[in-house]
Amino acid sequence: MLENEDAIRKYVRELRMFYKDIVTSGMVMLVCVVAWCATGGGFWPIWVLIALAVHTLLRAIAIGRVSPSDFGFFCKFLAFLRPEWEEQQYQKISETFNRNTARNSPTSATRRQPKREQRPAEEERTDEEVE
Repeated sequence: MLENEDAIRKYVRELRMFYKDIVTSGMVMLVCVVAWCATGGGFWPIWVLIALAVHTLLRAIAIGRVSPSDFGFFCKFLAFLRPEWEEQQYQKISETFNRNTARNSPTSATRRQPKREQRPAEEERTDEEVE
């Protein structure tokens, strides 16, 4: 899965931050529920719970603890969160670029001439416009 020691250390660091996020989210939820108990009214902490759950889920997908394929329909929308997505996109774009470059490369007989620089608009004015 991971090839070298630096990648392992990076993954462990990300995993540690993920667990710290879970603990922090739990503490925030506890404070919100206590505040709700003290003030009453509708159960407004549900909105905080939903936001924290979405954040935690996205972080879990980003570090590879949860796979986007576990979510069926949303798999293609959450694919960019996978660690290998960036490399896949790089390879795809690089292949497309290389194909287009090879197809559009000028041959020695039809080399393109460099573009001439255009003069500023002020130099293009005629004597009639100046008067």
